[in-house]
Amino acid sequence: IGHDAARAGAQVLLLELVRTLSQDKEIDPHVLLLDGGELRKDFESSAPCTLMPDLVRKFGSQDAALPKIIEECRAAGIDTVVANTIVSADVGVAFAGAGFRTIGLVNELATSLKATYGPKRFLAMVERLDRIVVVSEFAKDMLSREFNVDRSKLSVAHPGIRLPDPADDVKAAAAKRFRRAAARGNAIAQNRLARLYVVGRGVPKNLVEAADWHLVASSQG
Repeated sequence: IGHDAARAGAQVLLLELVRTLSQDKEIDPHVLLLDGGELRKDFESSAPCTLMPDLVRKFGSQDAALPKIIEECRAAGIDTVVANTIVSADVGVAFAGAGFRTIGLVNELATSLKATYGPKRFLAMVERLDRIVVVSEFAKDMLSREFNVDRSKLSVAHPGIRLPDPADDVKAAAAKRFRRAAARGNAIAQNRLARLYVVGRGVPKNLVEAADWHLVASSQG
């Protein structure tokens, strides 16, 4: 659930999340936008997308449209809802009340939440959602201290930062071994190194480099 499709930080983050999930064959993301914006076409090209204004025109109000959306999601087999930013959390709460697993992404700091929503409204939403994801340990500490949110309900995810994968070192080491053997004229190593360049495993993806190593290997017969 995104509050709109404007070209701003939280919306771009949601778009990238949708694109990432769409690459997983076991996940079929759907997007509900509470308003439009210039990123609308990007969302629509990444996953099935519904705009709340279209539903409001059809059913008369957001309150009347929400039960219809919830039933359509249930019929589609959707069981988990992610509310991107606290602005869309009210809709997330409606899904929580219907039995969906709900996750709230909180990009705002505690001072902004206090000024915009007030502690009571914010805590009422937090209590209904299954999990709250914040962008830093600092934000987690602030929500816990300023709003007395249970820390066990808070998770930290750093947007745009890829945490190191220990397996990367293993893949890079394997690529180095294949490169050394390939340089010595080993055709098997040359072909394997070429395949690594094709998929970008242990080395940067480089189709030109892959083609060169395939040619070197094939020249040996």
